[in-house]
Amino acid sequence: MINFKLFRRRQRPARDLTTHASRIRIDPVDGEKGAAVRQDGPSFDVGAELTAYGDQMADVSRADGESRARSALLTAARSNIGADSARELLSRRLEPTTAALSIYDRAVADLLSFVRRAPHSRRRYETTRWVLLLGDTAGIWGAAIYMGELPLLAAGQAVAAGMAAITAGQVGADVRELRLARQRHDLAETERVSPEVQQRYPRMFGDPKSDGATYGLALKVALLVVLAIGLSVFALRATIEGAAGAVFGALALATAAASLINSWSYADDVADLLDNFRLSARQSLADHRQLAADSVISTRDAATAEAVSIDREYELRARSQSRHAVALTHEVYRRHPQVFGHGVSLAPHPTDVPSKVVPADSQRPGDRMLDGSNGCSRAQR
Repeated sequence: MINFKLFRRRQRPARDLTTHASRIRIDPVDGEKGAAVRQDGPSFDVGAELTAYGDQMADVSRADGESRARSALLTAARSNIGADSARELLSRRLEPTTAALSIYDRAVADLLSFVRRAPHSRRRYETTRWVLLLGDTAGIWGAAIYMGELPLLAAGQAVAAGMAAITAGQVGADVRELRLARQRHDLAETERVSPEVQQRYPRMFGDPKSDGATYGLALKVALLVVLAIGLSVFALRATIEGAAGAVFGALALATAAASLINSWSYADDVADLLDNFRLSARQSLADHRQLAADSVISTRDAATAEAVSIDREYELRARSQSRHAVALTHEVYRRHPQVFGHGVSLAPHPTDVPSKVVPADSQRPGDRMLDGSNGCSRAQR
């Protein structure tokens, strides 16, 4: 009978298991005996003990991993509702964003050849408007102050008059757009524009029939505003400087005329339509990106990834500890060959041989064939 003398402790931490295995001593008693050979191989208490220790350490490692990942799991759980809602909104915004980008790309492909506005002309247009406004305002403001008006009130009146002159000049944009519309309509009539493009943008290629009364009224009102500002500046300056006031009145008229020319040169309804499509696409894309960058989504995803990573790490540690215990089991077997044998035999697995005890001094051929099978050999004779 084999006596297993083990040094047991209440706990077997991973760092002590190697020391514990190295201290195991297994002495044969009652004479040398062979191993118990079974159809599924021999099993020994020391192997079961070390395997159990390895399983116990693996379970402890998995428990530690669960403890380490608990905070991340709770964070992910708290973010689930918000993250799911944000993802649903994000999925809803995907189709409108894609549609806006597609509409803009198609409009550029269809209408870019009809654009008459020079590239980067908006900066020149805005700069000219502000310079004209500043010049007209300064002339009226100085004259009003010289006449005894309070500076603040004079500033308000001057800015309003300057804006009126600039606004009156913007009628030039309507005149230019009507002219461009007629040109595009003539191209469509000569079949130089595909029917598909005409159907997609009917306002760009339709017949630009203008309401003569309304159009004429707009021109007359603009002309009236320009004359009123010019005469007002002339009268104001003439009171102060006499005949020299005509110079300032002419400058006011020139400012309004320059505003009309500035609006004329910048006006392009096709370019304005492309700008609107571009702004719509950019706004849709910005909204989509804002939803995609929602912190609740990234928080949930990061916490989930952290929990998965921690769980994977401690699962690998658990496997390592189990394999370490198996390695120590084989080390104990190796240090006690007189009990466990010298290793794995190359003989076939004796599946048709019933379980039996092989005496150490057996001379039977069948017993010799079983010698060393299933990872053991007879004890040293």
